[in-house]
Amino acid sequence: MPDFACPIALKVRELIASHANSLPSVAQVARMLDTSPRTLARQLSSEGYTYRQLTGEMRAEFAKNWLAAGNIPAKEV
Repeated sequence: MPDFACPIALKVRELIASHANSLPSVAQVARMLDTSPRTLARQLSSEGYTYRQLTGEMRAEFAKNWLAAGNIPAKEV
């Protein structure tokens, strides 16, 4: 049963975070959410987001976490 109370942007962020090593495409995320890429785009838009915006935010968050952990030199991030 779908979780209608959870914002779609949060679900997308969680899916992106679970695939940090290789970010999934919008089509892959839509498939994971059992919807079409166009419907996913409309749902994100209704919440004020785009898929590109969310992936950009997540990339920045990943980079900050990697730098904070000190396991990866800054030039590699």
